[in-house]
Amino acid sequence: MYQDKGIHILTSFDKCFPERLNYMYDPPWILYAKGDLRLLHSPLSLAVVGTRTPTEYGKNALHHLLPELIKSGVTIVSGLANGTDAFSHNIAINKGGKTIAVLGSGFEHIYPRHHFRLASVIAEKHLLLSEYPPSIPPRKWQFPMRNRLISALSDITFISEAGERSGSLITAYQALEQGKDVRVLPGSIFSPMSKGTNQLLAEGAAPVLSSRDLWYERWM
Repeated sequence: MYQDKGIHILTSFDKCFPERLNYMYDPPWILYAKGDLRLLHSPLSLAVVGTRTPTEYGKNALHHLLPELIKSGVTIVSGLANGTDAFSHNIAINKGGKTIAVLGSGFEHIYPRHHFRLASVIAEKHLLLSEYPPSIPPRKWQFPMRNRLISALSDITFISEAGERSGSLITAYQALEQGKDVRVLPGSIFSPMSKGTNQLLAEGAAPVLSSRDLWYERWM
C-alpha cells in the first residue's frame, strides 16, 4: 500500500537509513520517506531554521548566505513550517540545489496545509521525511520531536532569526546536545525576532557574517 504511494519505510537495519541518526541518543524506530533517498547520505548538510515571521533583514540574509553553499552541493534541511523554513526550502529549489523537509505529522496531513504544493515538489524532486505514519495528524508535541531530526541530519544548525520563545531555540539546544555546531545570524538589539538568536550568541554560538561562516571544517 505504501509503495503504491511512493512511500519508503526505513529502519536502522536498512542500508538507506541515514548514518547520522545512528549517533542520536533517541533515534527514530522508523522513518517514512518520499523522494530521493540519496539525500539521506548527503556529505554536506545544513539545517536552516528560524522564526515563522521573518523580517526583511532575515529574508535578505538567507538570500545572501545560502546560494553559495547550495551551488557547492550543500543540502538544506528544514521543517516545512511557515516563514524561515519554507523560505529556505524555496531558495534551495530555485537555486537548483537539494532540500530535505522533515515533518511533524504524517504525509496525509501536510502542515501547514497551504504548503501542500511545496511538499509535493519536495517529495517529487527532493526528500520529504517523517517518523510518523501517513495517517497521523499534526500534534503540538510532535514538532519538538521533528526538530531533533532536523539537527541530527545536519552537520551545522543555522538559526537566522528567533524570538525569545521561538521553537527554533529548541532545535538549537537539541543540536548542542547532539554535539552539533550551532551558528547564528546576529540581529538588531531592537528587533523582537533577534532576541532569541542574540541570546544564543551570548551563550557562545558562532556568529554568521558571511557564507564562509556556514562552512563546516570537515567540508573543506
